[in-house]
Amino acid sequence: MPDSLLPLFASSWLLFLIFLEILFFICLLIPEKISHSKEKPQVSIIVAVWNEGERVKYCIESILKQDYPRDKTEIIIVGGGDSQTVSILRDFAKKGKIQYLYEKQRMGKWFSLNRAIAKSKNEIIAFTDADCIVPPAWLSTLVSRLPDADIIVSPFVFVSQKTLAHKIGFALNLTALFMFVKFSKIIPLSTFFGFGSIMKRKVLAKIKFKKSYVEDLLFSYEANKMGFKT
Repeated sequence: MPDSLLPLFASSWLLFLIFLEILFFICLLIPEKISHSKEKPQVSIIVAVWNEGERVKYCIESILKQDYPRDKTEIIIVGGGDSQTVSILRDFAKKGKIQYLYEKQRMGKWFSLNRAIAKSKNEIIAFTDADCIVPPAWLSTLVSRLPDADIIVSPFVFVSQKTLAHKIGFALNLTALFMFVKFSKIIPLSTFFGFGSIMKRKVLAKIKFKKSYVEDLLFSYEANKMGFKT
């Protein structure tokens, strides 16, 4: 960068940081109504998989460690891919831990999700991605918020690594998510991203996942258009 532009860059960066701080403190003033329903409905947990290898193992293990009653959940994994992924999924299925819907060819995540939804039997459907690890209270926390909306979405954070750059990125990510969640209380920012989310079956009775690389965003658009609350 030319030396003549350094003062401009420094001033712009400082203004940006001040703007973020102002937004952050505004967020602290936004009231938040939080439901704490103690009902434990039956939930179907769905994960679409393709060529995930060991990652899907960690994902399933985190789902199995939920503090939610195990007899009130069914776990449906749909997809396939390389031999390692398929072997891991078949091993979980053989042990009775999951229902596995094998797919020989990759049809697309949208197709896999619709297929698993059709096989599911419960009124509440939960979604996460195969490369995600959910905390033990994930399901019980989201279910407790069901009185608030038809679709409940949760934010995500990348795992913080040891380098300074990763730690700064991790902190910025958490701050941005905090502000996003806060502002979603007063303006409709929330969207269904597919991972870490639950919804009522009545939503899925009206909307199917469309063939697209952004099937979750299209789903959100239709849900908002139909008046479902996220």
